[in-house]
Amino acid sequence: MILGRPGLSRPALLTITSRHLDDDLFLISPSGALIRQLTSTATEGEGGAAWSPNSKKIVFSRWNASVTKVDLYTMNRDGTGVTQVTDDNVSDWSPDWSGGSVPKK
Repeated sequence: MILGRPGLSRPALLTITSRHLDDDLFLISPSGALIRQLTSTATEGEGGAAWSPNSKKIVFSRWNASVTKVDLYTMNRDGTGVTQVTDDNVSDWSPDWSGGSVPKK
């Protein structure tokens, strides 16, 4: 799944499945060239990513191998600074941004 906003100069996000339930996030350029792998988790998967309004952060869902828990995380656009946003008993899929800079479920 390629996510991004047409006409903007920022790169798009691409989720590629490498193993069962182990999806990772990658940055690609508008031309389709790989820029960098953002996540690399052996027993967890990531997806449902969205850019912050200022394009400096990415919010995404992360789940464990049995998909019994799905939480929201944020990270910098280069994959650093991963921070857990939710930790509850609800599966938090398909996050987006609310207002100027607050991730929402």
